Amino acid sequence: MKIRASRSAYIRGLRWESGGDVVSLTLDANDTAGTTRKDLIVLRMSRNPWTVEPAIVKGTAVANPTTPPPTYGEVTSTGVWELPLAEVTVTYNATVVNPAQCVPLAWFVGADGQYVCTPTTRPPHERGRRIFEYTTGREYMSTGSQWVLIASPPLETVANTTLSGWSTTTDSVVTVSGQTVDVRLGTWTRTGSSIASSADVRLPCTIPVAARHPSRDRRVTLSTTGGAAVRAVVYSAGATNAGQLWLVEHQGVSSGQTVRGADMFWTVP
Repeated sequence: MKIRASRSAYIRGLRWESGGDVVSLTLDANDTAGTTRKDLIVLRMSRNPWTVEPAIVKGTAVANPTTPPPTYGEVTSTGVWELPLAEVTVTYNATVVNPAQCVPLAWFVGADGQYVCTPTTRPPHERGRRIFEYTTGREYMSTGSQWVLIASPPLETVANTTLSGWSTTTDSVVTVSGQTVDVRLGTWTRTGSSIASSADVRLPCTIPVAARHPSRDRRVTLSTTGGAAVRAVVYSAGATNAGQLWLVEHQGVSSGQTVRGADMFWTVP
């Protein structure tokens, strides 16, 4: 387990620096068959003697391990106070810890003074506080009780779904930029049996989870071979068919007939 060089932290008013070299910590091996262990990496301040240094709080090797808690000591001459940095999973007989087995637990302050974190390590709420999630590229602002998305990098996804009775001739593409969702629905040809006008039928497109409106279904007018107008609906995240595209108003779709998509857009909170 390694802590990068040139890192610093404040813990209970004391400053700690990693220095110019990487700081290495050695985890005890897990030699109990059939178990896994979770260790907690902390920055430990001790008042007897006065020291601040990285340390390992060793967990218990069991079938379903939990992370050991840090120590938050009283302000006394012998108190110990630990700042959690990461959680490490140690598997049976492992000699190497993979990056995926180390989960960061701390947010930090970047070189420009910004709050930097992950979705699971956000700092406490403070009205107007801005944070940047380095794992998602998203920026949020706190209202004092919730985080509001300010900006995020555009994310483009091909939203095709394989369904029996349909072939996709043009891809459906969903682009999420901040709170705006832009959807270009594709084109599909009916390869199965004809569909009666009274039947609702699913089309081969599924909106990604992050792009679904939480509560409002979105309706759109499409067209078929011959120019007939049909209506379709994209179901909201709260619906039974969440994210699915269904043809709900039409005069029937014959085998070999094509349904042409359209453009849609909406915003998500």
